[in-house]
Amino acid sequence: MSSVYFGTAHHHCSASAFQSSTDEQNEWNQDGLHLTVGRMDAEQHEVHARFYLGGNAYEPDLSRFWAVDPGLAALLPPEVLPVVARFQMGAKVTLDFPDAWRANLIEARVERRASLPETHWDLERLEPGTVGRFRLDDALEQIYQHCVARGIPEQQWLAELSTQAADDVSQVIIEACLKHGVMPDELLGETTQGLLDYEPQ
Repeated sequence: MSSVYFGTAHHHCSASAFQSSTDEQNEWNQDGLHLTVGRMDAEQHEVHARFYLGGNAYEPDLSRFWAVDPGLAALLPPEVLPVVARFQMGAKVTLDFPDAWRANLIEARVERRASLPETHWDLERLEPGTVGRFRLDDALEQIYQHCVARGIPEQQWLAELSTQAADDVSQVIIEACLKHGVMPDELLGETTQGLLDYEPQ
């Protein structure tokens, strides 16, 4: 029995569900149903779906891919079934973490340095609603595209993002780079060339 490749599925963690430009480039010549799931931390996930066939994009009727309970379907007009299917597909499902996976976990201990001062990012807080989401989505899209171009898997950059967010040293460095408009590699170049103009205390 042979299998037929007919679509893809991936998630955007806690960001919204949308088709990124990278997704579009990857999907247009791959026939099938392509799903992006967003808001993975919410009780109701977002689902964005596209169907490609012969290089043409179509808005899919998800009720043709997701079985709506026949008793419920009989009570509803047909045009509502795609909305019901999308809603059901986005329902949060909680499963126990498999023991086989748990056996392979390695605990990484990160020592936090209490001597570092608390950092305050010089960023305007994200305003609620759509505009703030655009900033988050744009940043996520840029990270995603650059990592794909460099062959960096999603798990790796997500792990790095998690480390950066939890690490005081990283926050101090990033805050200084943002404040003074320099890149970390520029700072590293200065230190390796011995061009520092300050005296360490």
